[in-house]
Amino acid sequence: MAVGSRVLRVKTALFLFSVAQFVGAIVQGFMVMKTLGKGIVSDITIYEAVSVTIAAIIWITLATF
Repeated sequence: MAVGSRVLRVKTALFLFSVAQFVGAIVQGFMVMKTLGKGIVSDITIYEAVSVTIAAIIWITLATF
């Protein structure tokens, strides 16, 4: 929004985004790991992870054309 309306330059917006992501990961990242460690999400195998990644690659490739 701010870049499109020319309130911020792209470099400034990317810098602010990077800082916010870094601070969020440092401040709240442990809570995500704590929640996942409780067993809310079941363990997946490498085959499931690879198949989901390949499906996402195919979907994004087809959706961009």
